[in-house]
Amino acid sequence: MHGALLVSALFVCGQAAQAAPGRCAADRIDERVKVRHVHDGDTVMLTDGRKVRLIGINAPELARERAPAEAFSSAAQVALRTLLAKGGYRATLRHGAERHDRYTRLLAHLFTGDGRNVQAELLQRGLAAPIVFPPNLWQHACYRQAAREARAAQRGIWSLQRYRGLEPRAVRAAGEGFYAVRGRIRSVTRTRRSVWLDMGYEFALRIAKDDLLQFRSTTPESLRHRTVVALGWVSLRHRPRMRLRHPAQLEILP
Repeated sequence: MHGALLVSALFVCGQAAQAAPGRCAADRIDERVKVRHVHDGDTVMLTDGRKVRLIGINAPELARERAPAEAFSSAAQVALRTLLAKGGYRATLRHGAERHDRYTRLLAHLFTGDGRNVQAELLQRGLAAPIVFPPNLWQHACYRQAAREARAAQRGIWSLQRYRGLEPRAVRAAGEGFYAVRGRIRSVTRTRRSVWLDMGYEFALRIAKDDLLQFRSTTPESLRHRTVVALGWVSLRHRPRMRLRHPAQLEILP
């Protein structure tokens, strides 16, 4: 009798553990997979040959061609590999509303065998930054909060100035890449294809016409004269710029 009660208690505890998957939990599971190779901190290859790009995060780049490795890139890759190794590289996927990117990689949220959200784990360790690409918006607020906590503690990438926010005048010297720019919106100009938020020193934030639907609650004009931190990819073509796909890329400072 006593043994039966013990087995029953263990069964209930096991159910409780499975019912508490942790931060940014899945609302559904679309596919069970096995990972063959961890390419870097935000991309894995499955045993069937498909590449999966993790939705909602951007990890520092490993060394490639003539570009040196970015700080914390190896740490992000090792952390992702370690998370998956604990479950024998068996994982589950929650597909995005948009299933593939322009490189034909599968876009998905990745979960460990015990149900932990891999993106959330990397974000709260400061080994990736949050990104938002509509229409893949599921859990973006949860991911942003995980990153906010890591930034407050200056963990990982958030110990670097490029993530805390470069001034617009430093953008050209910093070059193209993913980082944060901090400054005041001096003017807002609408053209046929875009809205431009000028931050001075020839640097601007660009909202494409197709993305304006995402800015219904935070209109571009409401940002005039506000100080913001914008997080995303900086391009130096024509003029230094960063494309904003969603208001979550912006932190509006007091």
